Amino acid sequence: MSAIFTKICYGEIMKKFLVTIILGLILSGNTHAKHTKNIELISSPECGEIEKSVSHVSNTYLFNFKNPSKKKIFIDSLTFLTQEDDKIATDFIFIELLPFHKKSITLDKANIIHKFVNKISLNCDDT
Repeated sequence: MSAIFTKICYGEIMKKFLVTIILGLILSGNTHAKHTKNIELISSPECGEIEKSVSHVSNTYLFNFKNPSKKKIFIDSLTFLTQEDDKIATDFIFIELLPFHKKSITLDKANIIHKFVNKISLNCDDT
């Protein structure tokens, strides 16, 4: 009788342990996937009402743009800045964003120190 009770208890403990390990692995799988630092994305007045967002993973920056206005927006460049607005790097991208359209771009920036990037300036041309 005691051996059966021990076997049942051991089985229940091992099930709980296994579930805990599996849940821990599942939930911790994305801990380093996204850079948690909040990067401010600012735009020049020529960009108008453009909606923008940025996410950073490793050396890659993913930018999402949406043009809610009735005019074309031309995005010239992206400038990576420190908290004190010192330039780290500038990428010339030349994107035409049509009225009421969305566009995503990905930039690989392996040549900069990402921990110093606090702001990214979006520069547009109004022609």
